[in-house]
Amino acid sequence: MKVSLPYGNDRLSVEIPESNLVGVLRKGEAEPLDDVYEAVLRSLRSPIGKPPLGELLDQENEIAIIVDDHTRPCPDDRLLPPSWRGLRKAG
Repeated sequence: MKVSLPYGNDRLSVEIPESNLVGVLRKGEAEPLDDVYEAVLRSLRSPIGKPPLGELLDQENEIAIIVDDHTRPCPDDRLLPPSWRGLRKAG
């Protein structure tokens, strides 16, 4: 199967044998969020299948914040401020 992957500012086509390919994930369509900031805070307070962030962290924990590079279409500028606020509130 031929798969197209993001590569720098371009795309790279690679051939992957069917026997080595488990699957290809494609993004689905979703409704845009009215307020990204509040949606991130709400997700930190009530994540799916996990306790809230404040219950997972204590003063002894160290965390790392990982952001993607320019090849991924992720709005880090809108995700990091509420994430940082949630971490500060969690202690």
